[in-house]
Amino acid sequence: MPPATTYEALLAEQRAGGWLRTHVLRPTWHHVAPEDLRWVQRATGPRVEQSLAGRRRGLGLDDETVTTALRVLEHVLAGPTPHTRRELRPVFEAAGLSTDVERLAHLLIVAELRSFICSGPPKGAEHTYVLADETVPPAPLDQLGEDDARHELTRRFFAGHGPASERDLTRWSSLTLGHVRGALADLSGSLGHVDVDGHRLWFDPRMPSRTSRAPVAMLLSTFDEVCMTYRDTGFPRRDPSAARVRLVSEAGGGIGVVGDEDVGVWKRTVTPTAVKVSVG
Repeated sequence: MPPATTYEALLAEQRAGGWLRTHVLRPTWHHVAPEDLRWVQRATGPRVEQSLAGRRRGLGLDDETVTTALRVLEHVLAGPTPHTRRELRPVFEAAGLSTDVERLAHLLIVAELRSFICSGPPKGAEHTYVLADETVPPAPLDQLGEDDARHELTRRFFAGHGPASERDLTRWSSLTLGHVRGALADLSGSLGHVDVDGHRLWFDPRMPSRTSRAPVAMLLSTFDEVCMTYRDTGFPRRDPSAARVRLVSEAGGGIGVVGDEDVGVWKRTVTPTAVKVSVG
C-alpha cells in the first residue's frame, strides 16, 4: 500500500471488487485477489474443511444441514443481496437451522471454503456475504485441477516467501508434505534451493533481489507471516523460553523486532482520541 493509503480508501477498493475477505488457505480470515479465489480454494479448501471435521461433528452439523444452509444462502443472497451475519441469523432460523454463534459461523466457513460465498461490500462496521458466482468474474486459472492448483500455489509461495522450507508451506497453506513434495518434484527445474543449518530452503531465482536494509524496529501483528510462517528460520528470540503463543494472545497486538531479533510483544489500547502502544 502507498504510504498515504487510508482505511476508507481500502474499503472503497473492496466495494469496487478489488479484493475479497474470506476463509482461505487455513481456517482463518485472509484477503485474496478475486481472480485467485476459486483455484486457491480448489487447492486448499478440501484440506481445511477436512481439518474442521471433528468440530463440525461436535456441533451436530451433518451433510443434510450443510446442504440446507447452502440452499438458504443461494436464495437470500441472490441479486446480489449482501447480508451481514446478523441479518442471516433470522433467515437461517426460519429455515429450521439452529443459529448459535459457533454453528452459524461454521456453516458460513464451509460455504466460503467451497467458493460458494465470499465477502461483499461492508455495511457500516459490519462485513457482509454475497454469492461468489454473482460477484467474482471468471478468471484464467479457475479451471485448474487440484494437482495443478497445488503446483501453482507452491510456485507462488516460494516466489513470494522464499527462501522457505517445505514445512513453512504446509503451515501456511494446509497442504500435506506429500502434496508439497510432489509439487516441488515437478517444479525443480524452475525453483532453486539452499541448505541452511540442516534445512533445505526453496526460492524462485527469477525473482528480483530484495533490499537487505531492514528497519531499526518493527511492530508486527499477531498473524504476520514473518511471525507465523517460518517454522525454523524466523527471527531469533531474546527469550527462547517465553510462552510466546500465550503472550501474544494476551497482548492482542503482536511481536516486536529490533534489528534481526524478536525482543518481545506489544499491545495497543484504542480510545476515541488516541491509540496507545506499549511494548514489553
